[in-house]
Amino acid sequence: NKDSFYPRHTKLTISPSQCPMVLQDVPLSAWGIQGRIVYATGELGLVRGIGDNLTVMVFHTETEAEVSFSFPSEVVYRSEGMIVHHEGKQVTLCFDHGSISKCNIQYSDGRELQIIGLDRREAARMDISANGELLLNHINHVVSSQESSLNNPKLKWSATILNDAGISLFEKKVQLGHKPKKLEEVGILRGFGWYGARVESENAGSFQGILLHDASDILSVYCNGSYYGTVNPGGGCEYISTSIAADEKDMELVIRSEIWGHTNFDDSLLPSLQLHSLKGLGGLVGVTNIKDLNENWRFRSETNGFPKEEFSEVELNDSGWVITGWGSWLATNQPNGAYYRKSFIPSIDTDSWTLHFQGLQAKALVYVSGQFVGVVNPFNPYMDISAYVQTEGSTQITLYLERFFNQAVGKVILLEGRSAIDWWVAGSGEFELWEKSKEAKPKSAETLLPFHLPSGKVGWLYGEMIEVPPRCLTVKCSGQNAKISAFFNGRLVGRLWLSSESRPAFSGGNQEIFYLPEPWFQQEGNRLALLIEAVELNEEAVITGLIFQPIG
Repeated sequence: NKDSFYPRHTKLTISPSQCPMVLQDVPLSAWGIQGRIVYATGELGLVRGIGDNLTVMVFHTETEAEVSFSFPSEVVYRSEGMIVHHEGKQVTLCFDHGSISKCNIQYSDGRELQIIGLDRREAARMDISANGELLLNHINHVVSSQESSLNNPKLKWSATILNDAGISLFEKKVQLGHKPKKLEEVGILRGFGWYGARVESENAGSFQGILLHDASDILSVYCNGSYYGTVNPGGGCEYISTSIAADEKDMELVIRSEIWGHTNFDDSLLPSLQLHSLKGLGGLVGVTNIKDLNENWRFRSETNGFPKEEFSEVELNDSGWVITGWGSWLATNQPNGAYYRKSFIPSIDTDSWTLHFQGLQAKALVYVSGQFVGVVNPFNPYMDISAYVQTEGSTQITLYLERFFNQAVGKVILLEGRSAIDWWVAGSGEFELWEKSKEAKPKSAETLLPFHLPSGKVGWLYGEMIEVPPRCLTVKCSGQNAKISAFFNGRLVGRLWLSSESRPAFSGGNQEIFYLPEPWFQQEGNRLALLIEAVELNEEAVITGLIFQPIG
């Protein structure tokens, strides 16, 4: 029975690691038109109503696809690049990824359904203009304080720049003593948290960097009034190079940490992807010494394929072992297992020691002072060995390395330093941030787009709506180097991260668009408040424009 299988005219190809959404028997009444989608092997990416008579549906594919419709009565169609199979009241459209193709289907009552097919790689860049044209990363209208139309509300823009790190956004600090606590442990469950701490040193200009421990989700780091960047370590460690002035002995630190959500699955890839993971900071070290441990290891090959703990014992006589560089010994057996042993003398005036396996892709087990410390995670290649280091005399390290073929072993670096003390923490959730936006509004000054914000600064950009739009809106924000928390009439409506070098990879959603539901509009006094963070180091953030697009 030909009706029991599909596709009928093309081949459905699924690439590795992909999971396409295949539609079957979907009524078109959800979008106010007659008929149904019998099946679709192209993924439906967007549906947009244009006026009263036009509905646009966009499908995408990596190879080729077909979409089959059933209509209650005969229709007329006009194709541009699509192959059409017409059997009675059923119309099947075939297209491939090589070019953008279209087919316009005309109902007997004058209404029109436009089907667009394109490459999956273009899907994230697509949008539909107010007159039904397909846009690919194209800005056709930027709303400023002088422009207005029925669907693009007129806005009066104003802005204020806050003090460094945005510390005016919280009310009070909680003193923690010499160790930090995770945000949830002090009752901060949503929004932003701030940490403050101090690292002491006996000598001026001795710090080379900052090492964050157990850090998530998104952290912006300030030291002695200077901004040192925004990172997302995934619950692991992150080393940040600093340039402390030669006459400065201590580090005064402020770290802004944002909670982007708690996971509902358990993934061992990174600590923050596990169900029990907490947000914020587990520790911070002012790094005073960086030691290269790549050379002069005592080496012994392991042919049995699994490590033996006796080779990690401190008293082991390894004088007969050959001396080689880290991971430089060549062997033909697969996997190739080997022990690497060496000792180091801890630097004075330090209380923290962390091994950084920079660029490691193989399996590495760490033993210090004869005790097993752990297995190195290549996605979080740091191992805190502080609890195992002998502060008097030398400390012995044994690494068991196991790799297949030419897996990268990277470098072994020892980060020594002093732990931060005198910790405090503070927080602001969504309600508190909105209240802070209202407090800061009287200090704002009128402005026009584009809006510029210096690197490391935090500011509010306000848009007061002069006109109330007739329907729900999507808002597309264009710009760069900015992280945005968008509030509308007291509600958080979106969190965006515009294009920048430090922006992490996102697997879902659109990092330029947020949504304004019609029921959340008021008769008057509609306010859009954008909390903007200039997150790119040494690069200003720029908000060049906002596009308001009606839905339905």
